[in-house]
Amino acid sequence: MEIAGYLAAVVIGLTLGLIGGGGAILTIPVFTYLFMVDKTDATSYSLFVVAATSTVGVLLYQKRGLIDWKAALMFAVPGMVASYLFKALIMPAVPKTLVSFGSFTLEKGTALMVLLSVLMFVTSASMIKGKKKDLKFDGEFSKADMVRFGAAGFAVGSLTGLLGAGGGFIIVPA
Repeated sequence: MEIAGYLAAVVIGLTLGLIGGGGAILTIPVFTYLFMVDKTDATSYSLFVVAATSTVGVLLYQKRGLIDWKAALMFAVPGMVASYLFKALIMPAVPKTLVSFGSFTLEKGTALMVLLSVLMFVTSASMIKGKKKDLKFDGEFSKADMVRFGAAGFAVGSLTGLLGAGGGFIIVPA
């Protein structure tokens, strides 16, 4: 099973290199089902994988002058704050067993995997459907743009902190 995990890691790396997203959404199932890592821990491990691969991507895109740092910071700072709040403060407060009645028990790790699956489906459906209109950006940020970027960053950060995934496959459509 471990060999399959390493092969999957290579495929994940190729996917990240080709489309720039999908790291955590692919690594969490690999950590969970191929390396047998606890579901909750797998979300934390995936954040490290994505951070490492994203750093390489940032360096390459910066070298080509393709990063708008103002836009990136308006999105990233609220995202980092939200991710920290969810991962460090909210997730530890969630009990391990969420619901239990009769022989049915819903644990936090299972609920996270179900939520991740639903999010994967909704995101893929919206990406297949396509965008409704093409927004033109002239390089100048209005207050509305700043609020929109910040709110989107906070939402993505919240999902990332909650699930350990959501960065690339949510940021790209956002």
